[in-house]
Amino acid sequence: MKSPGATGRGTDESADIATATRAVAAEGIVIFPCHPKTKAPLVPRGFKEATSDLALIEAWWRQWPKAMIGVPMGDVNGLFALDVDWDPSRGIDGRAALASLEGTHGSLPPTRTQRTPRGGEHRLFRWPGTKVMNSTSKIGTGIDVRGDGGYVIWAPSVNSDGDAYTWIGLQDPADAPEWLLRLVVNPEEREKARSGRSQCRCRKWG
Repeated sequence: MKSPGATGRGTDESADIATATRAVAAEGIVIFPCHPKTKAPLVPRGFKEATSDLALIEAWWRQWPKAMIGVPMGDVNGLFALDVDWDPSRGIDGRAALASLEGTHGSLPPTRTQRTPRGGEHRLFRWPGTKVMNSTSKIGTGIDVRGDGGYVIWAPSVNSDGDAYTWIGLQDPADAPEWLLRLVVNPEEREKARSGRSQCRCRKWG
């Protein structure tokens, strides 16, 4: 049964998303469908069901043609994300918090980046070979970290208000600088990575 609100308003837009799912999967990225209003997974096991199997992906998007594209972070896709929120109505300005961090530690490198419907950003970095902790406003107000066990919505997904996620930087994800890794990775986990005890199952970038 189709989830309420997960079906769409127009066949052209649905066809664009279906085409995008195939292109993302062709990159070797595993994906799953998410509700266009709540961003919640539309499959029972959530991101754990993510796949690059085209037959299953096509079946999902036939069932939920307006579903947004969910992409798990962590070792499975070789990525983690900084979710830089911007919501003036709630007094949230993650961009200012990020600028403060960069002023203290140094600029982040150019990396694959998408604009969110509210005007925030997802900055994607290569998974560092060990667990990246998920957090909400821990490293800076309005900056969330999406790592192992987390996910982001992937462009060109369109939410229930008709607003899209859009790419503003399409280069391959960069390696995160050391100062950022110190903020998002448990020191014990970093030591495991250095000693070769942490193995990556991920899609290889670059």
